[in-house]
Formats: sequence, structure tokens, C-alpha cells
Amino acid sequence: MIQRRCGHNLPIRKLLLAIVLGWAAAVWAATPLPLTTVKAIHNLTDAEARQGLPVAFEATVTYFRQYQKNLYVQDDGAATFVKATTDLKLVPGDRVLVRGTTRSTFHTNVISNHIALLHHGALPKAVPATFDELIRAQHNAMLVSVRGHIHSADLVASPISPMRFTALRMLTDGGYVDVEVDSDDANALKGLLDTEAEVTGVAGARFDGKMEQTGVVLHVSNLADIKILKRAGVNPWSLPVTPMDQILTKYYVKNLTQRIRVSGTITYYEPGSAVVLQDGARSLWIKTQSIAPLRIGDMADATGFPNVNEGFLTLTGSEIQDHQVQAPIEPQPVVWHQLASSGHVFDLVSIEGQVVMGSGRPRRTSTSWFQTVTCSLQSTVTLTPQARCRVRP
Repeated sequence: MIQRRCGHNLPIRKLLLAIVLGWAAAVWAATPLPLTTVKAIHNLTDAEARQGLPVAFEATVTYFRQYQKNLYVQDDGAATFVKATTDLKLVPGDRVLVRGTTRSTFHTNVISNHIALLHHGALPKAVPATFDELIRAQHNAMLVSVRGHIHSADLVASPISPMRFTALRMLTDGGYVDVEVDSDDANALKGLLDTEAEVTGVAGARFDGKMEQTGVVLHVSNLADIKILKRAGVNPWSLPVTPMDQILTKYYVKNLTQRIRVSGTITYYEPGSAVVLQDGARSLWIKTQSIAPLRIGDMADATGFPNVNEGFLTLTGSEIQDHQVQAPIEPQPVVWHQLASSGHVFDLVSIEGQVVMGSGRPRRTSTSWFQTVTCSLQSTVTLTPQARCRVRP
């Protein structure tokens, strides 16, 4: 009886085995193989990187700030940023094996799940870089060398830890570069002002809440990576005292910034002060003296000069051309923490909350009223004639 039952079950067992093996083969086929080089990661499109593809590659450490877990690695002429999950005390020149997954922010980078130290070796040769190349992110995450004049040198506190580091502001041929040096040696700052220097570090960028580049930063591991080419001709503290009302007599700028043109829908207008244009997920604060009538929701062009104001992209000295064609933007529903992180800065948004106080002193321009309202969401909202407000019972 037992043998007959086993014999009857044999085809069923074979069928189940075939199903399991087929399922396993399908899973194996669907699982992508890990990317094994930095170049392969660098060449991914944003859409591909957002899939969280697996990686397992060797590279050389060019910079590591342990308390922030910010790691930069380079191999065979390509580089990438790694959000590290390790307690290893890595130093530039260490050869590591990184396992993790891809992601896309400003550029394709990696979130690690394991990092192994293989051995210590030589650093890649730093690439000479210009401001024009850095502001275009042509050397993003690469080890570079940059020349300029140091205009400021300070010890600053990290916003996320009790650590301090050295912050330099360096004027290059084309614009300012921020330099962050992992050193809290106050004595080393003496004599740096107005020196001509060559700084070797990893090329990075400043960002706003939308991950739009607003500046250039070099990540430097130690003070030895700052080479003084020429000392300042005069000690800044021996300069004659300038009367405060005459400081502009020493002001001189040769500005070669090019005029540009942008296009989008008008979502905000304060005559004689500012306009906001929005194009999809992108929006821009545009400074203008114009008081010409503009209609909210119209397509418009603006021409002016690019700048950064308080960490956000702006257009200055601008003129606006209203095309008189409606292309309204639907406001994006948001919550408080999204506003606090500036992830929708200058975007047209909508938010719900309980109004608990309103100021009795509205500002007035020639054609517009502005009133500040404080909400229970602990946010400050500016209402304009163009704003749509709905009060729920």
C-alpha cells in the first residue's frame, strides 16, 4: 500500500520540483548582477540609478568625513560619492571594497551596506580644475587642484555634530570656491588671508533644497593639502583704518557674468521687487524693478543675470515679457516639514492649517497688499492678492 501511494505521488513531486526550479530561475534571471566598476556606476542614467542597482567595486578613498559618513572614492579616472555605513577610520589612499546600491540625487552615487579595507596605497593624481569646469560639475567627486586667493579663513562648527573644521573662501579666476578642511587648528589660520594658494581636494557642490547646485566646495582632508604659492604683500591687520562711510572707495569688481533668458509661468508678482516663474518642478526667484502689469498664470520670459542669494538661485537685474497666454500651474499640496526643508522653494504650493494669528500691519506697494499670517503649523505664510485661501468650518 505504501509503495503504491509513493508511486502515485511521484509525478506530483516532479511537477512541484519543476515549479520551484522554474521560480528560482526566474528570480535569478530578474536579479541584476552587481556593477563592479566606478565607471559603470558613473555612466548610469538618473532613471537607472534610481532603481537601486546592486554594486560591488574596488576604489581608492580620496576623502572621508567619518562623523557625517561622507565618503568619496575614485578608480580608473572615475569617481563617486558613497553614503557610508562603516565605523572604519578610513584615510585618503586606502583601497576599499564597497558593496551597496545606487541612487540618484545631484549625480549618481551609492549607499553602502558594507565596506572592507583592502590595503593602503597611492592617491590618484589631482586634476587641475577651473571655476568654469567646477560650476558645471565636470569634475564632480574627483580629486582636483584649484588655484586662487584666500579671502577668509575661519574655524566653524559642524551643523550636525560638535566637531569643528576650517572654512576658507577662495577667489578663483571666475568665482568663489568654498574650501572645507578637516582641521580645528586655529594657529594654522594665521597668515592665510590674501595669500595665493593651490588647494588639493575633492570637488563637490553646494545645493538648495531641490538639489540644484548653488556653489562649489572642495573637501580637503588636512592642511598639508593647501600649498602657499605667494604670501600676502601686506598684513591685513596693519592696513590703515578706513572710515565706515568710505568703505566703497575700495570697491572694485570686473563682472563678466553673461545675460541669460528663462521661461515659465508667472506664479507670484510683487511690482518693483520680484517675480517667480515656474516650469514644471523648477521655479526661480527673479529680482526686477519693473512695475509693468503682469498676470498670474501667464507664460512669460525673463532676462537677467544669474546669482545666488542666501543659498538660493536667483536672477538679478531682470526684465519680464508677459506673453499674455495662460498656462496656469496647479499648486502642489505640501506639509510643514516639506516647507522647512526648502524642497519646494519658490514653487506654487498649497497647505492646510489652522490660522491662529494675523498681523495688523500689512505691507503695501503701489498696487499690492501683503499680509503675514502665523499658522498652527509653526510656519509663516505670505498671502498676496493672487493667493487663493479657503477657510473650513
